[in-house]
Amino acid sequence: MNMLHLLTMKNELIQTAIENLQKEIPISIELKGTVPVDETLVVKWDGHQIQLLPWVRNEIRTQFYPQLAERFKNQKDLILVANKIYPKVKELLRADGIPYIETAGNIFLNRNGIYILLEHAKATSNRAPLKNKAFTKSGLRVVYQFLTYPEILNEPYRTIAEKAGVALGNIPAVIDSLKDAGFLLRKDKQNLMLDRKKELLEKWIDAYSLRLKPSLKIGEFRPKNDNDWTMVKLDSLDSTWGGEAAGEFYTKYLRPERGTIYTRLGKAELIKKYGLIPQKNGPIEVLEVFWENLPIEDPEFNVKLPYVSAILAYADLIQTGDKRCMDTAQRIFDEYIQSKL
Repeated sequence: MNMLHLLTMKNELIQTAIENLQKEIPISIELKGTVPVDETLVVKWDGHQIQLLPWVRNEIRTQFYPQLAERFKNQKDLILVANKIYPKVKELLRADGIPYIETAGNIFLNRNGIYILLEHAKATSNRAPLKNKAFTKSGLRVVYQFLTYPEILNEPYRTIAEKAGVALGNIPAVIDSLKDAGFLLRKDKQNLMLDRKKELLEKWIDAYSLRLKPSLKIGEFRPKNDNDWTMVKLDSLDSTWGGEAAGEFYTKYLRPERGTIYTRLGKAELIKKYGLIPQKNGPIEVLEVFWENLPIEDPEFNVKLPYVSAILAYADLIQTGDKRCMDTAQRIFDEYIQSKL
């Protein structure tokens, strides 16, 4: 994609956002300037006027928020213009006072006497929905193995299926889909290798949170006698900590407030072995393990861990929308994940 085409797309996205916003409310908003560095949005509302520099992106997901917030820090003349902003990101943007406009016409602006909040137009998307077999529930289990243990990629299909906990027939379909999407390349005649791993990880996190994780949930619990949930001792042969507990382990930064357990046990076994009592909105969320290798052997620590992999801890934390969890997720990414992508 050449630079001229890219600039044209950005200009069209801004104009679409303006047009859809003006369909919703009688606001005066105009894009001035002939080149990107000079482009300015002039907003007039209720007797006030403000000029803002548009920062244009296609989609904004929660995992991008730390970088976005850093960019907008101490820059009061910027406004985010995006095709789609995920709901949790919008909450974070509003909490930090960062203005935004979505192409559907949704807006948040609190600057220079102007306060506007509109949040009912349905977000649009210029991307086709994922139909890739790699992002089905079974496919996500397989891709998780590839991202976490890339050496497994060239193992026999039966080995991959066993470690991912899926039927053997899923493996060639997932591999072909990854090839078609450009995430899998041939290294030589015998071996394949992942490509664009960071993008694949981002797509995996989105699809995991929307498609696979909800189906894994067993329930919410509290410890018997209302004891501190952090005192629950897990048997690494059947259960492991994810979420905030894993975040604390990897970074020594986060003080966990809520527990996340991945387990092989059924509900009755879980209650009996760990003394957990079902409770709506309880402090512990329990999910089914979606991989086969327990206990987890992490090469980073050379020990068997009662915690999920760094990638899954990152995925759990980055999607919460909670600032302290997202800060922890970023630390995990920087220290344990980035160098491997």
